[in-house]
Amino acid sequence: MKKTVGAFLIISLTSCQLAAVKEPVLSSYSLTSAPVVAVANDHAPVYASESQHQTLLLTTMLANPGYQTEKMIYSYSNEPYKLMSYVNSQWVAPPAQMLLPQLATAIRQKHVYKAVVIQPYQGASNVVLSTRLLYLRQVFQPQSSRSSVQ
Repeated sequence: MKKTVGAFLIISLTSCQLAAVKEPVLSSYSLTSAPVVAVANDHAPVYASESQHQTLLLTTMLANPGYQTEKMIYSYSNEPYKLMSYVNSQWVAPPAQMLLPQLATAIRQKHVYKAVVIQPYQGASNVVLSTRLLYLRQVFQPQSSRSSVQ
């Protein structure tokens, strides 16, 4: 009886090791911009106005539902209002949180304001810009794909 129980125990433990379930790997993605190539006249102000002496404060970007977490969501073109999330893919941070520094950099490169700052900022600012991420979409087509942020 002991030999039978021992053999059963060894077979059970061996089969557990052979049939181990492999967890899928969770992949994390970041929104990054392409490197900016400076042109000869890149430092010339775009607008000659009073704004060149002002500080622009970008408030924390708000996001529509579905874009407030690290979940990477998608929808099908025939059901655009049905949002689903990928199981094995996620953002490293909520999309609005990743887009705000890129927006600040893009505005700074235009040299319209003396300074462009992001909350939390304790100093004085002349202009405040509040933004909201409405959607972040990449459309896959047979020959190409395109992205849009609104």
